[in-house]
Amino acid sequence: LKLQFLYLIDQCVAFPFKTMSDSYRLTNYELPRVLHGVPCVQKGEVLLPRSGAAKQAKTAYPSIYGQPELTFGFNTEVVQIGKRGVVFGRGTAPGNVELIIGLYNYLKKWNSSSSLIAMRLGMKALVTGDHIPVDEECCHRLVFEQGLGQIGTSGCHLKEADYPKVAEMCKSLGLTGLVILGGGLYSKQATGLAEYFNRNKVGVQVIAASKR
Repeated sequence: LKLQFLYLIDQCVAFPFKTMSDSYRLTNYELPRVLHGVPCVQKGEVLLPRSGAAKQAKTAYPSIYGQPELTFGFNTEVVQIGKRGVVFGRGTAPGNVELIIGLYNYLKKWNSSSSLIAMRLGMKALVTGDHIPVDEECCHRLVFEQGLGQIGTSGCHLKEADYPKVAEMCKSLGLTGLVILGGGLYSKQATGLAEYFNRNKVGVQVIAASKR
C-alpha cells in the first residue's frame, strides 16, 4: 500500500489529473466482485443474539430484533440511493480518507444522481446539521491538502432525547441514509437510532461500521 501511495504521488506530480477517479485508477486495487456491478440486498436467515443477550436486545430494540441477515449480490440495474450522510465518531484512523472517497465514487457509479455529505465535528452534527458536501473538490482536498481536518471529529455522543432532533435534521437535509463510523459505543448509538427510526417510520437507513 505504501508503494502504491508513493507511486500515486509521483504520477500526480508529473501528470495532474482532472478528477480523483482518474488518479485512483493507477492503484489497480482488486475489488470484490459485488463492486463490479450494482449491489442488491439479499435476505438470509434470521439472526438472533446469544441466549444471554437475547432478552436484553429484544427489550432494547424491539422493532429491529430478529431481522434476517443481509448479504450483497450484484446486478446491472440502476438503484435508488438518494442522499447519504457519513459521520465519524471520536478520532480518526488510517484509511478513513479512502473510505470517504470510496463511498463517494461508488455512490456516483451506482447512481449518478446520488449525493454524499460529511457531517462536521462528529455526532453532534447529527443534531446541528453542520456538514460539507462531498464532491470531486472535497476529495481532492482530503488527499492533497487538509485531510480529515476539514471534517473533524469530537467525543460527543447521542442521547435518546436527541433521536427526534436527528430525525428532523435528516428530513431537513433530505437524507435517505446515515453511515456512522466508530467503535462499539458508536455502534450501540447507531443501533438505538435505527430502532427509533424504524419504530417511527422515519424512512432513513442507519449503517454502523468500524472506522479501522
